[in-house]
Amino acid sequence: MMKMGNAQYSHEGKLYGADQLQRMGKRMGLMKRCRKLNASYIVIEAEYKEYPVKLFFSRFGKRGKWHLILSTDTSLGYMRLMELYQIRWTIKVLFKEGKQYLNLGGCQSKDLMHK
Repeated sequence: MMKMGNAQYSHEGKLYGADQLQRMGKRMGLMKRCRKLNASYIVIEAEYKEYPVKLFFSRFGKRGKWHLILSTDTSLGYMRLMELYQIRWTIKVLFKEGKQYLNLGGCQSKDLMHK
């Protein structure tokens, strides 16, 4: 997941921000609909710091906020990307809850041997 911030992506030889690419994708008719997830999405291939990437802009519902997911695997489709992101998200939640409820993130030890 990326912020729709100031990062610059190269597309067709020009630099654009994420919000510019999202608007350009809408104007070019690249917006598609996923009924299974009730989402609209736009897929744009670009370069980020000289690496080829695929940018997936998604919006859930009709009035939802646009989110950006960047993938370095340019062969991924939207549904496969969302499946992988769901798995990643559950792992992220597990770690957060482990730190929060089990105090697993509070240890600041630098030495494994107790003296």
